Amino acid sequence: DLSDEMRFVWHRPPMDVVERQWQDPTVVRIFLNGCFDLMHVGHFNALRQAKHLFYQKGFREVILVAGLHSDVAIAGQKGPPLMTDDERVEVLRATKWVDEMATGLPYAPMSAEMADALRVNWICHGDDLPVCKTGD
Repeated sequence: DLSDEMRFVWHRPPMDVVERQWQDPTVVRIFLNGCFDLMHVGHFNALRQAKHLFYQKGFREVILVAGLHSDVAIAGQKGPPLMTDDERVEVLRATKWVDEMATGLPYAPMSAEMADALRVNWICHGDDLPVCKTGD
């Protein structure tokens, strides 16, 4: 049985492509998650800067996996989102810095288990660290 954290939809290329990227030392796979409700310049800058940083470090290819919290998860922490899951997915899909998405995520910190499942080398975050209703 999967934990709630490990229940998500992964929008990705065929798994053999992901595995080749994961094994290639010239390729880095990074993850950045968020609500991405009413996308604005801060959201776009976080995605852009995360990807750019790893190109500056000399990687030939940077694959950015954007994590998207579900409507239910957001509502439980911040109140209902203004955009639906489907709308937020489409905005992220149209964002040029996003290569893959993991959607339907809980509002919880990223774990090593999920990083390994998504084959990401680094977990990135903007400068606005989230706080759950419980204060965690």
